[in-house]
Amino acid sequence: MSKPPLVASKVFDSCVSTVSDAASRARLQAISPTTPRTATYYEQLAVNQGLYSIPHQTYQPHDVVTGAATRKDFNDLYELQMVVKSKPSRRYYDELIARAPAKKCPYCGFGHARTLDHYLPKAKFPSYSVLPENLVPACRDCQSCKSANVAVAAGDQTLHPYFDPNFFFTERWLHARLVEGAEPSIEFFVACPEGWTADAISRVQNHFDAYELGSRYAIEAGEELTNIGAMLSIHIQKDAASIKAELHAQAAVEQSLFPNSWKTALYAALSVNDWYCDGGFRV
Repeated sequence: MSKPPLVASKVFDSCVSTVSDAASRARLQAISPTTPRTATYYEQLAVNQGLYSIPHQTYQPHDVVTGAATRKDFNDLYELQMVVKSKPSRRYYDELIARAPAKKCPYCGFGHARTLDHYLPKAKFPSYSVLPENLVPACRDCQSCKSANVAVAAGDQTLHPYFDPNFFFTERWLHARLVEGAEPSIEFFVACPEGWTADAISRVQNHFDAYELGSRYAIEAGEELTNIGAMLSIHIQKDAASIKAELHAQAAVEQSLFPNSWKTALYAALSVNDWYCDGGFRV
């Protein structure tokens, strides 16, 4: 997912122009010239997976963040100028959400992107409250799962859809296993390809944990298991080898669309499970 084609200074100035409180508007206008530098600094760190190195702190509403602008100034800039539907700057909010691939959340891959997530939480990084590169379209589940904790080391970071290297999204690291029994279920886990660095492995594991993907994917997979079982039962004349081939083909299709989707992992796991393909799908 490419970074937004929005100009940070234009977005910032648009939001500031409609601030009704004169004192707040003046404080924000005073720091407007620094916006291009702020955006460049953010992007340079992001492309090098170094956003964790930005200093942060927990600000109180009236604490000064930069210049004379306070956390409340920045918070209101987002909440009252960018989010409110009647405001001119709402167009940027809508444009950012509309960029979500197939309208799906890029964090989990299946939730409907209905809101914006601050990759760096605005409570601890107020300066980036309306920076387009820090605003990621997300589903409400991912936004609520994500804690306000921030990374303090490279491996602590979750994945950034705009800036992280392509291999995070093209190489498979999400896998699943079938739990056999009267009520079979699916467990999801992370297993990265050989050659990945320790930081890269840590990052995808943190991403998996932070967004509670294991439990959320398991819910989706439970329904799909029922549907697959019903479909396979119709073709009861097929032998285990044919069923394996069919499931493997579906896994290949899913992987071509999204290598780390829960469906890719699910079908791949089923296609290599002898118990399931030899009739376990009928339970």
